[in-house]
Amino acid sequence: MKQMTAVLLLVVFACVAPVNAQDKYPSKPIQMLVPTTSGSGADFVARLLAERLTQRLGQSVLVQNRQGAGGTIATQALAKSAPDGYTIMLTNAAHSINPWIYRTLPYDSVRDFAGVALVGETPMAVTVSTLSGIRSVKELITLAKRQPGTINFGSAGVGSATHLAGEYFASRAGIKLIHVPYRTVSELYADLMSDRIQALFAPMSSSAATLRTGKALALALTSRTRVRASPDLPTVSDDAISGFEYTQWFGFIAPAGVPAPILDQLARAIRSASDDKDVREKLEEQGIQSRIVILREFDAFIKADIDKLGQIVQAAGVKAN
Repeated sequence: MKQMTAVLLLVVFACVAPVNAQDKYPSKPIQMLVPTTSGSGADFVARLLAERLTQRLGQSVLVQNRQGAGGTIATQALAKSAPDGYTIMLTNAAHSINPWIYRTLPYDSVRDFAGVALVGETPMAVTVSTLSGIRSVKELITLAKRQPGTINFGSAGVGSATHLAGEYFASRAGIKLIHVPYRTVSELYADLMSDRIQALFAPMSSSAATLRTGKALALALTSRTRVRASPDLPTVSDDAISGFEYTQWFGFIAPAGVPAPILDQLARAIRSASDDKDVREKLEEQGIQSRIVILREFDAFIKADIDKLGQIVQAAGVKAN
């Protein structure tokens, strides 16, 4: 009888143990992948929230930069990681662009991932060289129509968010702009200041140093509404193209298959951290507006964004790599 009782206790323990282990999540450090270099916008958001998540989850959240191939290296690593909640990634709009500019990807951008939380968006600033003489979005559009094919805009590379922002702007404005991709940010801004390129569509935080030189001018933002950090700067929608919107977003994803209770715990922790006043202020200083969308709603957001950017890529004729 004692032996039978011992066996039954072992069976009960074996059934309960996995539940208890899940209840104790997290029980070890969490790895947060970032598909861009240290110092980038995504890296800033990741490190800002990693510190707060460490406090809320009771385990270290360790940021690892795995840049390269437009973010696909880090994303592939996430797809191959165990679906246990110990590997997540802070990604951005490149996640929505990549399915359209790469002929093949080692993962499915929708099926292989679970949305955890969208945390913020940053608009692009329509920025021009002061030597161009352009002082408003309307003037930029008028000049492009009067002299088609003579205005160049730079980007961080073919298929980048800065490229597609310019293509989308040109499409909505009914104009033709010449795209000039750059390998380095320093070359891009040097050419903007010298008027070798006349325009750029990039976040204000990226252009801040150049704008301070007085050799470049921000004309408008591509957000739905004006932002607190630059209240005097109009939106493209206000100034010239009604309903225009194009933003770079930041959000956390996990590999598909992570148990729902763990995803929910992560999403609640990220939402709590993002609601912190200090976090909001630091994001705003970088031109990033806090916006929280979690779990299935974030999945739907990503799918809709992939569809929208696919239309931009196809309309612009961006070639796959």
